[in-house]
Amino acid sequence: MADQATWQGQVAAGASYVGGLRRRGTQARALILHGEADRVVDPRYARLLASRIPLARLVVFPELGYLFFWEDPAGFAAVVTSFLLDGGEDVRGT
Repeated sequence: MADQATWQGQVAAGASYVGGLRRRGTQARALILHGEADRVVDPRYARLLASRIPLARLVVFPELGYLFFWEDPAGFAAVVTSFLLDGGEDVRGT
């Protein structure tokens, strides 16, 4: 587990990132996946990112962590396959 100084540095770096201004101009569909029990990257960041990309679909895997794709490979593959086969009419998900 990282020490307090490391966590503070990571938070400061994230807070100073200005790329967020460019995300609003994204016109491509985006699939954002996150594990609800992720202890490496706070799941709130996935929700924030999805809220800033107009055509984003956010899928949060309940009770899974940072390696959700390893913990539930079939569920991960199903979500990605569904996204890729979706016609894009309503791509905002939860």
